[in-house]
Amino acid sequence: MIKKISFLFLIITYALNSYSQDLSFGLKSGLNICDVIETTSNIITPSKVRYHIELFCNYEISKLFQIQIEPGFIEKGSWTSRYKDRSSKYGYVTFPTIIILKPLKKVNFEIGSEYSFLVYSKKKDAKGNISDADFIDYYNHFEISGIAGMSYNFLKNNQIGIRFARGFSPIYKNTSFLDNGSYKYYNRYFEAFIRIAFLQFNR
Repeated sequence: MIKKISFLFLIITYALNSYSQDLSFGLKSGLNICDVIETTSNIITPSKVRYHIELFCNYEISKLFQIQIEPGFIEKGSWTSRYKDRSSKYGYVTFPTIIILKPLKKVNFEIGSEYSFLVYSKKKDAKGNISDADFIDYYNHFEISGIAGMSYNFLKNNQIGIRFARGFSPIYKNTSFLDNGSYKYYNRYFEAFIRIAFLQFNR
């Protein structure tokens, strides 16, 4: 078994050394337009502007194909009623994993998944009072989302871009605090971002 693992490791190392071009590290940040989907009644809450900030590590396997990870922090949430008298805010430590396709010289198409861990949640009413006591026991602390977007290289390894993400894991692990416990709420957001590479290693 050890010989097989060692042989596989050598093959992977050789492949990466043969075909990879660049390894870059940097910072990604921007704004999110967030809302929440309730799938049972097909309701979408009014959107609210939040933010995100991540580090990134980009590995260029070929001129047409890259893999990128983006550990960081993102804030999601929305208004919780159509009259905007209450708002919700969810802070997540996040770990997106992205595949980047480069069919054109400066245009990139991005698709992947986002793994997020809830670190805080707040609900605020119109008077600014914050309370989460009625919901804290019901939150799902792990979230998986799908991601799709595109970006444009305005400088080498520096991009501006847009991205759409939709949660596949409900915000609440159950909704027994509502009249009908079958309600499912999911985060969704549209993101505008800028990525700046600070370190780059050529192979």
